[in-house]
Amino acid sequence: ASFLHGLWESIFTPGPTPTLLVATNVTFAALQVILALLLLATWSIHFMVLSVLCGGLWAAINWFARELKEH
Repeated sequence: ASFLHGLWESIFTPGPTPTLLVATNVTFAALQVILALLLLATWSIHFMVLSVLCGGLWAAINWFARELKEH
């Protein structure tokens, strides 16, 4: 319950808060797992492309959050 409360409060706090970054990383990890399962189930190249795009966006968000923390 405290995590959800902290997540709700972090939405209204400027900048990347630790709670928001944890939620973001967990969400992207879950999306990568789902895309990998769909790729194994269907062998469709579309899920590989979506996984690469997801990984790139995940890396970019974490990079941006680190840059904001440094400044």
